[in-house]
Amino acid sequence: MSLCPPEPNVVFAKEQLAQSVVQAEVGTRATLSCELAQAQMEVVWYKDGKTLSASQRVRMEATGRGRRLVVQQAGKADAGGVQL
Repeated sequence: MSLCPPEPNVVFAKEQLAQSVVQAEVGTRATLSCELAQAQMEVVWYKDGKTLSASQRVRMEATGRGRRLVVQQAGKADAGGVQL
């Protein structure tokens, strides 16, 4: 029997209020970002309760403690509600 170490709690570097609305004009780039307390932490992005994957239109970036989700040529299909 092997025991896995517990997953660390996620801690953000800055206490930020969640933006309830991120707006982008149709056909432009939409960017969501956050800053973590530790650079090695992983961020999982969701849309409508489903995990997003990188594609030609969706890019996930990690630089130091910063994480960004970039949607190229955002459209109406990219809109979604916030889940808190």
